[in-house]
Amino acid sequence: GNLKPEDIMGSSSIQAAIVYAIGIFIGNNLDRKKYTIVSNEAGLRLDKENNFSNDLAIFHKNVKLNRHYFNIAPILAIEVDIKADINESPFATNEDYIITKSQKMLDFGTQQVIWILTQSKKIFIVSNDGPWKIVGFDYDISLLENCVLNMKTLLLNEEITI
Repeated sequence: GNLKPEDIMGSSSIQAAIVYAIGIFIGNNLDRKKYTIVSNEAGLRLDKENNFSNDLAIFHKNVKLNRHYFNIAPILAIEVDIKADINESPFATNEDYIITKSQKMLDFGTQQVIWILTQSKKIFIVSNDGPWKIVGFDYDISLLENCVLNMKTLLLNEEITI
């Protein structure tokens, strides 16, 4: 649209620190010869009318990198908090936004979408492989291969307090 640069919402300091910490964790625990890990609100073009961005996304290594949005689904997407202005959208609640975006990502081909909500300290784990789950920060989340993320442990190790 016609947004001015100052209208674009940035990340909170806690969100930025957590996204970075998760990215480092995944990079250290996943075979980077097999996967490409991207961050910084990487753009994803589902179709002419649906563009999304992800805090972190993991693709197979052969994904084409260029100056455009990704046009294939990531294997895994991770979101930390919600930056969308729900008041300026068709969504009644944050949960509506999470459910709708997650389902569109799954329909596009993403295998798993994870939402880390810092205020409630809850994690939504969404996939086509089973029931969607809402868990606490102390839950072990199986990402890919042998990469298991535990937010409570990560935050303690990184000395991030929320």
